[in-house]
Amino acid sequence: MKKSFILFALFSLLLTACGTDSEVPKTIKVSGSHKETITPDLYKCHLFIKQNAVEKETAIKNLEQTRTELYQIVKNAKLPDSLIKANSISVRKQQKWENGVSQDIGFIAEQSFVISISEKQKTSDFIKAFASLNDIELRYIEPLLSNPEKTKNEISAKALDLAMKKAESLAESINAKIGKPIQISEENFQEPRFHSFSLAKNSVTAYGREQSLGDDFSTSIEMESTIFLTVELKF
Repeated sequence: MKKSFILFALFSLLLTACGTDSEVPKTIKVSGSHKETITPDLYKCHLFIKQNAVEKETAIKNLEQTRTELYQIVKNAKLPDSLIKANSISVRKQQKWENGVSQDIGFIAEQSFVISISEKQKTSDFIKAFASLNDIELRYIEPLLSNPEKTKNEISAKALDLAMKKAESLAESINAKIGKPIQISEENFQEPRFHSFSLAKNSVTAYGREQSLGDDFSTSIEMESTIFLTVELKF
C-alpha cells in the first residue's frame, strides 16, 4: 500500500498536463548539467608599461628601454617576436593638485602589449622571467580555445544526454516511456573566465585564489551547460 502511494505521488509530480482532455499529451520535465575543465589552445598575456619623467623625451626613452628588456625576455624564452602585438605609445602630462590648483610635474609614457603563447609551460616560464621587472604590469591572461563554439556545442550535447537519461529513468519508475521532445532550453551557460595577475603585489589571482608567482598558475577554462527538457510521456 505504501509503495503504491509513493508511485502515485511520483506520478502526480511527473505529469504536467493530466487534464481530463485526452488530447493533451502527458509530459515530464527534467534538467541535466554538464561541466568541463578544459586546457586552452592559446594564452594571451596582456601587458602594460608605464614610465614617468620630468621631461617628455626621458619618459619615452625609459619606456623604450623597458620595452627592449621585454623583447629580450621574449627572445630568451625562445618565443618569436611575431607573437607580440604592440599598441602605439601614448604620452600625457603628469599633474598634481595642491591647494586646489593643478600643477604640471612631468610626463607619463604608456604602451600596452599582447603576447600570444600556445603552451601553458612556456607561458608560465615567460611570466616568471619578467616578474622582477617593476615597470611592466601583467594585466591579465586570456585563455582561449581554437574553436569555442564547437566546444560549447559538445558540452551542451552532453548536458542534453544526461537530461534524456534522467527522463528515461523517471519514466521507467512509473512503467512509462518517453516520447518526442516538447521543449528544450539552455540556461546559464558558463563562458570562459579571465585570470587576472598583479605584479605589484607579487601574486596572481586565478578564480579568486592568490598564489605566489613562483607557483604554477591556474589557466584552465571552466565551461558548464544546464539543459531543461520537456518530453512526451507514453504509457
